[in-house]
Amino acid sequence: MEPTDAELEEIEDLIDGVAGILIAAGVFFEERETLRKINAHNEEAQSTQIYLNEVAHHNGMGILLVGLFMKIGTLLIRLPERIITVTHSVENYIFAACLLLSIVSLFIMFDFLKDYLKTYFLKAYKS
Repeated sequence: MEPTDAELEEIEDLIDGVAGILIAAGVFFEERETLRKINAHNEEAQSTQIYLNEVAHHNGMGILLVGLFMKIGTLLIRLPERIITVTHSVENYIFAACLLLSIVSLFIMFDFLKDYLKTYFLKAYKS
């Protein structure tokens, strides 16, 4: 059973929205150090904060890239529609790739949370 054009457009919009959220989250994570400076955390960075800044930067870059690739996926579907007719089977493969990228982004988020919680609990034990 092939999805209708309305269903495909709804899936495209959903993927596009998730991609936008991932891009925003990636930029937010990447700029953790800058945000700390803006919020008057000017004290010398402790080794824990330096480590968290590095982890946030790496994971933010990963989430940003995943979001951008998902955005590219939806554009690969929308742009050819305006020029040539694309078969639904090609769209299904692109949607599957975007679903896989969404799962990858979840792993990146869990990796960030793991590192953040690990430093939080280690800090609690050191005190």
